[in-house]
Amino acid sequence: MPSRTASPSPTSSLPTPTSRVSSTPSSRSTVQLTTTDTRSPSSPSSSPSSWTASSSGSPTTTRSPTARPAGTSSTRGPRLLVSGSPLREPRARSSSSLHCSSADLAVLVRRQPAPDLRERMLHFSSESLMALKERARRELLEAGDEGGAATVTRFQALASLLWRCVARARRQQVTVCGFPINNRHRLRPPLPAEYLGNSVDALSTEAVDAAALLARGHGWAAAAVGRAVAAHTDAAIRARVAAWEAKPAVSLLRLGDSTNVMVMASSPRFDVYGCDFGWGEPLAVRSCNTNKFDGNVWLYPGREGGGSIEVEVALAPEHMTALEQDNELWYAVSPGREAITCLDLHPS
Repeated sequence: MPSRTASPSPTSSLPTPTSRVSSTPSSRSTVQLTTTDTRSPSSPSSSPSSWTASSSGSPTTTRSPTARPAGTSSTRGPRLLVSGSPLREPRARSSSSLHCSSADLAVLVRRQPAPDLRERMLHFSSESLMALKERARRELLEAGDEGGAATVTRFQALASLLWRCVARARRQQVTVCGFPINNRHRLRPPLPAEYLGNSVDALSTEAVDAAALLARGHGWAAAAVGRAVAAHTDAAIRARVAAWEAKPAVSLLRLGDSTNVMVMASSPRFDVYGCDFGWGEPLAVRSCNTNKFDGNVWLYPGREGGGSIEVEVALAPEHMTALEQDNELWYAVSPGREAITCLDLHPS
């Protein structure tokens, strides 16, 4: 396979990562990610490091004889490079390793073919969201789940509605609802709200039979989303971090591999309409046509404010056709603004 190397600028004094993929004559494929330092050889912190992962064995970490002593650090740590994108190793340790098979590397390096999608923009007023929350709360009370009824939120009510409608449109057997979650205020002690690091996790509900999801009602689905959120405690977050430190790995996003997942992204809490680049207040906020797949859902604050939410949904054409005929969805969408736009997203 051809080698790919990032060449440093002649005047650069920063470590320059290189990426190399090699195949051995045997059936064993090896992926080697290497970081090199272009500073003067006399510099005490100049030391190349390499991470080697094999498809038929445990990954190992190798360092040169001049490697930096344990416990010391540089102002710019080693970086991993995959398809031209540097990934900084969070903590350089002699025992760290990167688990990356040749098959996984192919997924990272090669872009997936763009799927044929249709997109729908939905508007939910603050009043319609409160009505959704009340419907879920009432159903939970009728089912005897007083705890779930007392803690149900607008997000849970909206996410569960969309989850049910997408599952109905797909006519799938098993379904999952996934969404990102902010860790900052869930940690003890909490991180500042202004913390710039990417302190988020990806959560999902338990897999459930689609027929059962639809039969049990909106309140049950809202409670399922709520259970996933409630379980994401300080202890759960720290356990995830500890598990990653014990076995660090690059997270791979295989788009379109599964049609049983609805994945939510963005947040109506982002102040997107507060961004003024000199052209005045934005008229609308939309996602770009990149990395989309069947089952993508984005949440944005409504331009009118007041707690309204705009929802962007991307589905395969046949699934979108079914969604557009879903009575439960249109009953919940704000009257008069139920169809802002409908786009066909084709491979360019």
